[in-house]
Amino acid sequence: MFSSRRRRRQRTTTGLGLAALSAVTIAALLAAAPASAADEPATPEGRGIALPNGYESLGDLPSVQAEKPLNDALDALHALYAEKYLAGGAGAATARADGEPSLDERIVAARAEVERVAGRPYSEIEPEPDFSADASTTSDSGASVMAAATQKALPVRHSTQRTSYYCGPASVAMAIRASCSACERSRYNSSDTISQTTLASSRYLATTTSGTNMSRIPLTLNRWAGFASRLVSSPSAASIKSGVVNSIGVYNRAVVYGTRELAGAGNPHYNYHYTTFTIDHLIMGYGYSGSGDRLAYADPVAGRWTNTGQSKAPQKTNAMRNTSMRIFTQPWGVVL
Repeated sequence: MFSSRRRRRQRTTTGLGLAALSAVTIAALLAAAPASAADEPATPEGRGIALPNGYESLGDLPSVQAEKPLNDALDALHALYAEKYLAGGAGAATARADGEPSLDERIVAARAEVERVAGRPYSEIEPEPDFSADASTTSDSGASVMAAATQKALPVRHSTQRTSYYCGPASVAMAIRASCSACERSRYNSSDTISQTTLASSRYLATTTSGTNMSRIPLTLNRWAGFASRLVSSPSAASIKSGVVNSIGVYNRAVVYGTRELAGAGNPHYNYHYTTFTIDHLIMGYGYSGSGDRLAYADPVAGRWTNTGQSKAPQKTNAMRNTSMRIFTQPWGVVL
């Protein structure tokens, strides 16, 4: 998990999961040997996400603020991509009767805006999508790239976090494996193989007992597997939906959600987590259904927390609506 500030530790808890079963089926689910929770404090602590000293929210970071115009432009483009995918491409090139630009023309304009804001070609920002109905090409990760479907699930190899603050390394490990079957070794350092300890090192996530800084996740995914990903802070339900459909449905790339659950049974909680403490936690998104209305995720705290006082223990995989995910990710964001 992750914690936003050290002074909050005594009233926060580690990362949890979700409460509704997913409509998306899992292609593969291999359980890692669960870590012992003997080192957990008697009062669990939510210390999965960290911020540099002096910052109250992810959106306050200068790097996040500097990237916001490009993220906004990409969100607008991905929303058009989703419209084209989910419409099956029908009539995409046809001008509308009211004289407004066709969907294809709006996509061209949106891509031009992305290039203008970024100051570099689109090909240097993210891979080229393939909209053909029978698309089956190979991405730079070696994974098959398919036109987005109304539901999709990447294979999941569940990883239980080894410590109370390792939800970041565990979620990133699951994201890499779900996205690339040939990425057990790092492109950055070929002697590095996937493990939570390696991913937590200063070469990658730089995780400490305070948790993981989410801005390190895109860097780690790029160093390890060459993925082009981005951190979106305070996402809307619509941007989560289009971003997930784009990342998972088109590029076969898992996503990472940064979540917060406020203490109190009256506040929203997910995956049978504790309700008595505020929890900052990272989870891996591997699928969606209902054209992105429902989002499937893998929770690294499953196997570590066995009794949270709920009707069940946290589940390895679960799902929630994108409107619920928007609530949980507001303080932190999502890596797409």
